[in-house]
Amino acid sequence: MPDTERAQRLLALFTSPECAEGIAGDLTETHGRGGSISFWRHVLATMLALCGSTFSRAPLSTLGLLTAGYFLFAASALAGVVAVRLFPQHIGPATSWIVLSSLWWGGALCTGALLVTVAQVRGMTACVLLAIAAEGLLMVFGVTVRRPAPAIPGAAFYLIAALAPLPLLTGATLVRRLLIGNATTRQSDSQ
Repeated sequence: MPDTERAQRLLALFTSPECAEGIAGDLTETHGRGGSISFWRHVLATMLALCGSTFSRAPLSTLGLLTAGYFLFAASALAGVVAVRLFPQHIGPATSWIVLSSLWWGGALCTGALLVTVAQVRGMTACVLLAIAAEGLLMVFGVTVRRPAPAIPGAAFYLIAALAPLPLLTGATLVRRLLIGNATTRQSDSQ
């Protein structure tokens, strides 16, 4: 698959497929000759600009989605921690990490899917902002909390938390692609 098609599919997550096709074509013409790294750097910058544009067009709606996503995501994280801490004698160490990661990552996947189901483009923007905020908070928390030596449980906890934005964005992307595919199918059926 050429870079233009991949870029078009990524940009369509944040705008209409027609607009994404035009933007990807323009980026290919303008930055395609500068090499792959330059092209993808501009695609990423364009995606961030589309997120910023979506946020600035409807800041209150996007903040509302972001807040709802935060509470959904936090509820699954809390459920994971409670499940592991409530019954430590009944759950072995390996099982507790499996339960924790399943609840966190499953909650993140559902949160991304629900946000995009509620509002397609704004939901995708809210998921990106939530992922950035979650990673930022994790870094700040990791830097400010001083421990004498990194313990295995702490490292596993941070790894599970650091990977949580991946299912969040995966759930959002899957639902957005499904909605784009359904819209394209309906449009071709009406013609």
